[in-house]
Amino acid sequence: MQTSQLSSLFLFQKIRANSATEADAHRQVLDTAVEALGAVHPSDARLLQLRFRQGMTAREAGSLLHLAESTVYTQQREAIARLTAVIEGQERQIRSTQLASWERRLEGLATARLVGIDDQLASLSTRLGSSDPPFVTSIEGIGGIGKSTLAEALVRRLAPETAYVDLAWVTARQQSFNLGGSIREERRSLLSALGIAELIFDQLWQDEVQPLALSSGHKLQMLQQRLKQTPHLVVVDNLETVADLDQLLPTIHQLANPSQFILTSRESLFSESGIYHHPLRELGQVHALQLVRQEAEERNLPSLASAPDDDLVPIYDTVGGNPLALRLVVG
Repeated sequence: MQTSQLSSLFLFQKIRANSATEADAHRQVLDTAVEALGAVHPSDARLLQLRFRQGMTAREAGSLLHLAESTVYTQQREAIARLTAVIEGQERQIRSTQLASWERRLEGLATARLVGIDDQLASLSTRLGSSDPPFVTSIEGIGGIGKSTLAEALVRRLAPETAYVDLAWVTARQQSFNLGGSIREERRSLLSALGIAELIFDQLWQDEVQPLALSSGHKLQMLQQRLKQTPHLVVVDNLETVADLDQLLPTIHQLANPSQFILTSRESLFSESGIYHHPLRELGQVHALQLVRQEAEERNLPSLASAPDDDLVPIYDTVGGNPLALRLVVG
């Protein structure tokens, strides 16, 4: 496997995220794979160590292993093929584990069929898949319009397909309410810029041993080093509830590039530079009625689900195309 191929691996990027040099990351990927190979094919691992770690010629390795030089080359090709298979298996395993970890960080907002956002998903996916600035994207709109749902749908589309090393999803909201109308308090006080940074830090380091009693400043420094080293995807949901937004935005710009940030906010950030702004509008009538029927099906309301447009249009005329309002009406 070529060095350039190793560099594209998730295995490699995860090691790089811990401040390893490229050379050290390459070595660690290969050493771990050779060790795993040795558990099944010890002679292969031994030959590769002699040839590529100790730098022996084929003749020298053959003399030590009591093999003809031509046999050394034959076994070396077979060993490299097996080593490649080991690395590919390790890559599949770590990606599967990482995707499962990311799933636990999401809020389950975009698991149902989504209505009316395909074009927005496509354009935003292209924007976030680019290595060009800006590295901060703000999804903006009124409450209930679907900002968080669109952000999660973006994450679900991008995470398996792109080179992001890790994902953080943090929310600044204090309260949430369900379709039954009940309100749940999630935190009593507004989060500060440092509080948001600490939440991001805690997610990205949750599976690693951390030094005790790290200060907020030290965490921010470590976070910046990691996010600048390798590309991460970070979502800050409900940005409008942050206590010191004027301090958070400079902090986000400090952490971004090559890492990408997705922000959701009820308040427009058009006055801020270095941000790609994506205003979210209400659903049009066609998509609004589609959502009403979909919600009716999920709630076992067959008469509503099969109702003609003429019967459903008054709902749209009354509440508009706000997805949350439409769901509340159906519920």
